[in-house]
Amino acid sequence: MTIRAGIVGAGDIALDRHLPTYRDTSGVTVSGVYDRNPDTLGMAVETHGVTPVHSLTDLHSISDLIVICTPPWAHHDIAVDALSAGCDVLTEKPLAVTVDQADNMIATANDTGQSLSVVNNFLYLDSVQRAKRLIRAGAYGSVMKMHALQFRQFDHDSHSPDWFEKLPGGMFWDESPHMMYLLREFLGDLSVESVRTEPRDGPKQEHNIYARFTGQADTAGKLVMDFDSPITEWWLLLFCEEGLLCVDLFRDVLVQLTKEADHSASRVLSVLLNTVWQLTAGTVVSGTNRVRERVLHGYRVPDAGLSRQVASVIDALEANQQPPASPIDGRSDLEIMANIVSAGDL
Repeated sequence: MTIRAGIVGAGDIALDRHLPTYRDTSGVTVSGVYDRNPDTLGMAVETHGVTPVHSLTDLHSISDLIVICTPPWAHHDIAVDALSAGCDVLTEKPLAVTVDQADNMIATANDTGQSLSVVNNFLYLDSVQRAKRLIRAGAYGSVMKMHALQFRQFDHDSHSPDWFEKLPGGMFWDESPHMMYLLREFLGDLSVESVRTEPRDGPKQEHNIYARFTGQADTAGKLVMDFDSPITEWWLLLFCEEGLLCVDLFRDVLVQLTKEADHSASRVLSVLLNTVWQLTAGTVVSGTNRVRERVLHGYRVPDAGLSRQVASVIDALEANQQPPASPIDGRSDLEIMANIVSAGDL
């Protein structure tokens, strides 16, 4: 059985990540691409040789799975229409713009018997998967707290989409879902404890956001989203009973540091050398993968775990099961995000 995937939206995320992924994943083929902008649609046809489709109704008729790659405010209507037309749906994050929209999407999926899932691609990175395996195996004891750190280069105003301004909290609403699902993966259900925001100057009025959470089993979480940084980096820090796990999301590298017996000069030096070795080895592996993705598969941006998630979605659909990253998960992320927007008066 081959799943026919119809792509809605032919912007950068579709051209650079989704289309290469579906082309290279067994069990799925791209049935067509729809975009309301003819120039954008033409670019997809030119660069990927896909079939252009000029209405969503036509796309539904030739697809089993609709993949939504549009700005977030369009997710709800496109998903509801596709589900009602008898198609399964995989949507880019966030699931929707409001919790009410998410509830309606979930209700429609339940009523129609179709599956609905959301892209949570960073969960499928090698580094994140390794961290999960180590924690499940008890290699570092239980997780006590976790920091999710997102720094954005301060001149992003010049190249970030204008539609960010239409979202609750601006860029926060589009980018924070990654951090929400990663925090939930390691800490369980989250409750927002406190939120602090700092307005920043610029053509696009974003806020730096600092939030604290409580998770399950008395765990604690922290989110830092700083849009005034000289560099763009995304990191996770997992503080465990017997060590620290550091995940570099952009390079897909995991650094493991065991609990200190002391803080002697030799210990400081060994931590330095161990970290340098792990970063070097990890970068060689991830760098090799990146070159292979670009040269052999045509990715213009890193796959970042998407191909693994898509493969799991296709496997689930073939087995008539709910794919991973359920809409309930996506709704949980939206609820946390909405609480942060409200508490931070964004």
